[in-house]
Amino acid sequence: MPYTRTKNHLIINEERYDSFVGIGIMDQFKKSSLFKIMGPERKELEEWKTETERKQAKKRKAKEIAKTNKVKGL
Repeated sequence: MPYTRTKNHLIINEERYDSFVGIGIMDQFKKSSLFKIMGPERKELEEWKTETERKQAKKRKAKEIAKTNKVKGL
């Protein structure tokens, strides 16, 4: 499936047109769970998420070791 980046969406009829960006709908989509990140940005986000979770796990382990050592009087 080819990747396309949507920056705006237009609704056009005989009398006028509206822009999703112009009326704020694109911002609402981006802030909601209805907006799904696709393409290269998704891969970057997943890599960042994995790295962040790894760092958090490492910090939790270090805290556990420190607590254990404190209880042992080390």
